[in-house]
Amino acid sequence: MTSRTALARAALPPTLAEPLDAWVEHLVAGRDLSEHTVRAYTGDVVSLLDHLVRLGGTRVTDLDLAALRSWLALGRTRGDSRATTARRAASARGFTAHLRRSGLTTEDVGLRLASPARTARCPTC
Repeated sequence: MTSRTALARAALPPTLAEPLDAWVEHLVAGRDLSEHTVRAYTGDVVSLLDHLVRLGGTRVTDLDLAALRSWLALGRTRGDSRATTARRAASARGFTAHLRRSGLTTEDVGLRLASPARTARCPTC
């Protein structure tokens, strides 16, 4: 975890940090993802939860589609590529699905979150 991510993670209220920790544990133990993938997904969701706190949210039930979209839009205005935005959307959808499966939310708000279309690249001759 980068120092910026660690600082943002440490500043999260327990009502957000505990579900995050459970999701990270799920990624490590249940999904058998690489260390790099877990680090990227964790950084994405810490950023999302930090954004939620800045919007006034304190619980995972405060996470809604508007917050998800504004977080992704903020990244785009800061220069995130389409690929980064797609990964961040995938991280958010994985997190919201885990919240729903764990019974922490009644709805998986990430299901309605679209990823940016990938740009087609022409092969070089």
